Amino acid sequence: MKKIFLFLIVIIILALILLIYNISEKRNLQKHEKVYDTVNNILSTTINNEKSALLSLSIALSKSRAIQDVILDDNKTLGYRVLSASAKALNSGTNKQSVYIQIITKDLSVFAKSWEEVGSNIPMVTGRRTSLKKLLLNFSPKTGIDMGLPLGIRSSSIIFYKDDSLGILEAITPYDVIVNNLREYQIEVIPLIYNSFAPMVYVDKEELVMMGSFVVANHNVNRESILGLNNLSDDELNTLLQNDFLYKNNLLYASYPILSVDGNKLGIFLTIIDENNFENFIGEQKSIIQSVYSLDSSRDDIYHFAQKREESIFARMRVEYISALGYRIDKNDRADFEEFAKHKLNQLTKEELVDLIFYRYTKKEIKGDIK
Repeated sequence: MKKIFLFLIVIIILALILLIYNISEKRNLQKHEKVYDTVNNILSTTINNEKSALLSLSIALSKSRAIQDVILDDNKTLGYRVLSASAKALNSGTNKQSVYIQIITKDLSVFAKSWEEVGSNIPMVTGRRTSLKKLLLNFSPKTGIDMGLPLGIRSSSIIFYKDDSLGILEAITPYDVIVNNLREYQIEVIPLIYNSFAPMVYVDKEELVMMGSFVVANHNVNRESILGLNNLSDDELNTLLQNDFLYKNNLLYASYPILSVDGNKLGIFLTIIDENNFENFIGEQKSIIQSVYSLDSSRDDIYHFAQKREESIFARMRVEYISALGYRIDKNDRADFEEFAKHKLNQLTKEELVDLIFYRYTKKEIKGDIK
């Protein structure tokens, strides 16, 4: 009888241990899923904000008479100077190379780039850039991720002179900007493209940073993160890619697809979040991050600007672009530009306005409680 009693106690204890373990595992899974969803929302919002800002910029620059003239005069050297000066003025507000500009001809050759002088028209790899062919047919601006150097988000708008299309103005934000933005939230992100796409954009193979079947697509890469990823076994990496996330050594690895403007999968955004920061994403009370990026917000709401044609192209213009774009705005758009410029400048403090005029605009960190 005593043996039966002890046996039952052992069974109950084992059952309780198993139950507690299962509950703990389930809670951990739910925690990881919440972190995954919140990070996904932050990543999507960051990308869509960049798309909106880039779209307004590409449309505004496509109306520049200076850019129209270099195409009409077929002056590639002057084209490089104009684009280089424009990009330098735009980037001076951020103290980093956050915008690149290029002109593409109607036969889809590169006419001029802001970051290097082009000796002659360089044919583009058009097999994967069907969006440009569609743009030349329907004249509707396209904004999204696509292949080409520099890798990142691209916004393409038709350059018109009177009623004739002269080519395409393309503004580009590299992946590095997205990486820097997410680091502000203690999220390390590594954009990875499939190595099958590498020959399309990389001429010099020494430039490549390989990771399995992927190529690292940003320059401001965290080498420690790459080393940590390389320590994952093949099975662990497959689990990460199939299940969207993997928890190991107090780190949550998560993958999100990189989709082109045409909906093709080009690779993944791989994020790494330290367990010590989990509460920033899943706290019972809304954290600052969740307050800003509500999980109830839809991507359509965030990116409504791209579809809302009646909204001014300057509505999402960044304040640091105002002084850079000022004298480049076409006279037909100047009244609209000035209206939104005044609205944004009126929102700045006196110190920020002085900083914008004399020392370049810089974001100020505001500390305090959000109520």
